[in-house]
Amino acid sequence: MNDNQEETILFLRGPNGADAIGRLTGNGVLVLQNSRIATTVDPSLPAHLFDLRDKLIREEIIAKKDDLVIFDLEYLFPDPSTAAAIVLGREADGLKTWKTGDGKSLGNETAS
Repeated sequence: MNDNQEETILFLRGPNGADAIGRLTGNGVLVLQNSRIATTVDPSLPAHLFDLRDKLIREEIIAKKDDLVIFDLEYLFPDPSTAAAIVLGREADGLKTWKTGDGKSLGNETAS
């Protein structure tokens, strides 16, 4: 990781309402408050990620508001793929799905 990554803002859009903004930190990906996540969960989502999503809902970090499911509080995920899977409601490669403001995937950003 380079020193500028702590300031890298990330974007992730997907089906079923997923539209999140995150910040790459030295400790993972911080998904910002009011980021929207998918309203449905794919049945292939691994059990531990399904359980994490449920835990975040129980702890009111994620809330259902009207027809949306949003982060009511920001939350730090240990890695981009876990953050992406929770946002998209399916398994995801966070290095491919999170994009920087100029449209580069996070994987391309970290490789440079």
